[in-house]
Amino acid sequence: MNLSGLLREYMINHSNEEKLLYHVSSCIEKQLKEWEPESDIVLIKGSGEYLVLISYNHVVFEVKIPNWIIEAKKKRDLYSLDRYIWSELIRKRIDIKERTRYIDWILQSYQ
Repeated sequence: MNLSGLLREYMINHSNEEKLLYHVSSCIEKQLKEWEPESDIVLIKGSGEYLVLISYNHVVFEVKIPNWIIEAKKKRDLYSLDRYIWSELIRKRIDIKERTRYIDWILQSYQ
């Protein structure tokens, strides 16, 4: 397993929902900034859910994630929460400019 995988495994096993979501959001933001440097992600903690606001290519995408989904995704696999967020973004028609290794890994089970 590579360093990224080890970090993920640690995050899954030893972090609360907020820290895990922050880490996953950072990975998504890093990918988006490769395509569009002006991209930004903001996390808003609500009552029993998180709102992820993603500004990308002059469009703001909203993804609501109930706490129970984060917990369920933690138990599924290391990248399940990433897949959930990316699948919501794809459903909302985000423009994926190129297939990177990260995107291929995330989307391989989505397609």
